[in-house]
Amino acid sequence: MDELGSFYKSEQVLSSAQRKKLKKKQRQYEEQLELDHQIDSKIKLGEEEFDLIQGKLAELGFRIHGIQPDGNCLFKSIEHQLKFHKDAGLDVRCYSYKQLRQLSVDYLRGHKNEFKHFVANSSGTLPLLFDSYCSKMEKDGEWGSEIELQALSKLLMCKITVYNSATSIEYGDEGPFDINISFHRHQYVLGPHYNSIVPL
Repeated sequence: MDELGSFYKSEQVLSSAQRKKLKKKQRQYEEQLELDHQIDSKIKLGEEEFDLIQGKLAELGFRIHGIQPDGNCLFKSIEHQLKFHKDAGLDVRCYSYKQLRQLSVDYLRGHKNEFKHFVANSSGTLPLLFDSYCSKMEKDGEWGSEIELQALSKLLMCKITVYNSATSIEYGDEGPFDINISFHRHQYVLGPHYNSIVPL
């Protein structure tokens, strides 16, 4: 029997270190498979959610206008809406997403008593939590939420309607124009996302 044949016929004994390394690689492989499965499931869920929202909007004569998913999507979707209304001939003041972010934080700070309870939790004091929240929200890429939507609807003196897969939520009162955006919980693996809404 040649050397190669004896290699395949003989049982290979792995050292303890080799067994550990093999076990670790197997665990990493299984974890990666699970992660890939979760990502695939989330992508499918995101596509289904998008189609559901798009279908509801189509019935109302609207469609989704995609916004870059970079943590600034809430502010960029509102920036797009303001520009859309301005281009349509309405007397609307336009702001960049950075200006909208700063304006919303300034509004929150100026109306602390109205908004401080929205950031309350079990640890820390309300003023400290609120100040920390506002400082965090000033940073580019920090994801905006309902608190900023409330502030912006008051600041811009308009109604902001947020459409999601289940319903629509309105912030603020009627004004000279309405802002319409969509909220997608599953569109991107990294987290929730806002898009702008335009007529068909």
